[in-house]
Amino acid sequence: EKGKHGGIVQDVAGVEAELLVTPGTIAVYLSDHGGTLISVEGAIGSVLLTQGANRVGTIALKPAGDRLEGKGEVPAGADIVLSLRTRDGKTGQAKYEMGGHVH
Repeated sequence: EKGKHGGIVQDVAGVEAELLVTPGTIAVYLSDHGGTLISVEGAIGSVLLTQGANRVGTIALKPAGDRLEGKGEVPAGADIVLSLRTRDGKTGQAKYEMGGHVH
């Protein structure tokens, strides 16, 4: 599912988390199930980058305006596992398959 910002949307910790990868930056926008953006103040997250069974890095995400943001490169073909804790303490994970693996 594509989100408002052109990213991939997954349900995480009771909210919709839209992951957007641009060169050097990973951003996550949080919204309710009606599509309304939720404040990221007090929320934290991280992404684990994987290639197959190999972990290739982690990037911490911190509030930056209307999104959680982290600096770092996502290697070509890597998948992303988002770990999120919302401002009200709910936690969850979601895997974003970025299209780098063979089916």
